[in-house]
Amino acid sequence: IFARKLNLTPSAAAPEPEPSELLHGLSVRDLVVAGLTSNRMATVLVFLGSIWWFVDQIISEEEQERALRGVYSRVENLMSQGTETALLAGFLLAAGIIVTSMLFSAIGSVVLFYGFRLTRRGDDLHRSYGLMTRRTSSLPRRRIQVLLIEEGLLRRLFGLAALRADTAGPRQQQGEASTGRDVLLPILPRPGVDPMLPVFFPNIETGDVEWRQVSPLAVRRGTFKGSLVCLALTGIAIPAYGLTGLLVLALLPLIYLINLMEYRNLGYALGEDYFRTRRGWFNRSTHVVPIRNTQAVLVHRNPFDRRLGLATLQVDTAGQAFTGGGPRIANLPLGEALALARVLSQRATLKRYRWQSK
Repeated sequence: IFARKLNLTPSAAAPEPEPSELLHGLSVRDLVVAGLTSNRMATVLVFLGSIWWFVDQIISEEEQERALRGVYSRVENLMSQGTETALLAGFLLAAGIIVTSMLFSAIGSVVLFYGFRLTRRGDDLHRSYGLMTRRTSSLPRRRIQVLLIEEGLLRRLFGLAALRADTAGPRQQQGEASTGRDVLLPILPRPGVDPMLPVFFPNIETGDVEWRQVSPLAVRRGTFKGSLVCLALTGIAIPAYGLTGLLVLALLPLIYLINLMEYRNLGYALGEDYFRTRRGWFNRSTHVVPIRNTQAVLVHRNPFDRRLGLATLQVDTAGQAFTGGGPRIANLPLGEALALARVLSQRATLKRYRWQSK
């Protein structure tokens, strides 16, 4: 009796926590490739800005003016040696900036995501990474609002992609993106993306996705805008370079080709539980959103849309800080956009009700 009052009797053994399952890990080589293919020019610009601020603090104004005059005189000497020499110098400068950018991106990727591991325990995903500062975060799968599949031009050439996510929760603080908290996977082969989707969305439709394209008027519309810019540049080049400025018009076929490629990568896929959008050619982005997370469906029409009978459809969710504003598809025929908005709204209402009732 005395032991029972003091709660000294042996109690039932507490259930052991579920073991963690390693889903994906990244080596240093993977992180170097991630940095080299990201080509973050902003990294170099920030670094150069820091150097300029440091130099400005320790060097007097007279020395700065003397240095600027020296740079200006060197530029004048290059220009006086002929157009070919100036173009070669400009090309070498641009190549140097690109190489430096890739180098800094690779170093930054290794420092930020060193030892990256994605594991799962029950219904929670766990990420751990970092060289200087080790970060560990837990993400319940039910909180994922939008999944973004990023494929830049360099990554598409090598068959690579990155995964980001927005979650429901407190508003993200300024600079939080630099901690990598939004990154589910910094890099992985593109064929491995679809098999990974059920990790984040257990009931997602697998197999071939039926993508629907937007109106072909998107090609004509984009080509018209690009042509106006090309004509404006020609008008600026002719007074400066004479008839040589007409060479700018040679970009018109390239403008058409780019818009044609953009059109082929612009579309959406409506499933029973998920809505996907895809856009971009140089930087392709694919958004995947559970329909139950839809909070608003917007149909936009500017004056050019109204003239062509088109519209833009946008899906809003609880979190869209890191995924570029969430699913958005432009150049839809008006009737199709309204019908799609109606279907999404109805399904979101039913899915949300079922989810909350569990």
